Amino acid sequence: MQALLLRASMMHFVSALFVLAALDAAHAAEDKGYAQRIFVAPDENECRGIPACLTMTAPAVAVPAAGSTAERFTCPSSNPYVWAWDVGQHEHIQVHMVSVDAFGATIEGVSATKTPGFFVISLGCSTEPYTGSGFLKSRHLAPSAGLQAPRPSTPVARPEVSDPEPDDPCVHNNTPNCQAQKQISFWLGAWATHDKSFSCTKPPYLYPQGYTYAQSGSPSVSAFWDGGHDNPYAIGINMTNWNPIYSDLVVVSIGCTSTPPDSACGSVQSDPQCPEISGSQTNHCAPGPIPVCFQTYQERCKTPPQQRYECTIDQLVSWCMPCPG
Repeated sequence: MQALLLRASMMHFVSALFVLAALDAAHAAEDKGYAQRIFVAPDENECRGIPACLTMTAPAVAVPAAGSTAERFTCPSSNPYVWAWDVGQHEHIQVHMVSVDAFGATIEGVSATKTPGFFVISLGCSTEPYTGSGFLKSRHLAPSAGLQAPRPSTPVARPEVSDPEPDDPCVHNNTPNCQAQKQISFWLGAWATHDKSFSCTKPPYLYPQGYTYAQSGSPSVSAFWDGGHDNPYAIGINMTNWNPIYSDLVVVSIGCTSTPPDSACGSVQSDPQCPEISGSQTNHCAPGPIPVCFQTYQERCKTPPQQRYECTIDQLVSWCMPCPG
């Protein structure tokens, strides 16, 4: 009888172990490898390189389990213009921008697991209207529960870090009629991904054609085109820091050309002052916190071979390209 009871007890014990193992496996599947209790501080990029900037930190926003929450954040009247934003978040809360205008942004947090969490937005607010580039579109944190060392909850910078210098993208990509436009440096946290939008802002070099980047420390940052942007004046770049401990300083340089994409026209030159073609004037405004606007028009010279030009005027300065037709 004792042997039967002992065998029954062992069977109950083994069954309990199987149940606990199954529950642990189910929990591991639900948390998807995220260390859900870790709240990761922002990278403090919101005022980096921005004139007359004030950090406006909003109250924490709650995100339900397996759900999402979107809120609009605005700058104060003393510093009304939004230039940038940064975010602190629980590791499993994925944060992205929904929309933006001159004075604020709507930003959404999404829980990647069946656990609620929070995110905290900091806006970089200036007294000057936006003329910048390198606008953050999202910040995602990679799951870190499987790492040997826990993810730092606050940024850990390498000692004695200074801005790295990227290669010239015009030379690197052999782009004609090109100007390298170096962007404001930013911190990219450990085991994190930033998706950022970069614009060409110096006429007539308004069309991005490739980029280069450099980082502090040993190579740990990857970058690729994010596949977005129907806007010909901007490029989206998805950048990930695969270092599980250190935050790195990153500098991007955009190769900006004066030639529109898929253009059959020649090189940029000064305005030949030929007669304008009636009805050819078009106003262009690139979307962004403050749109970049300019006007295009066409000219045709009266003297043979009656060359046609496609011209651009921005801030009273005009330039043209000879075109077929």
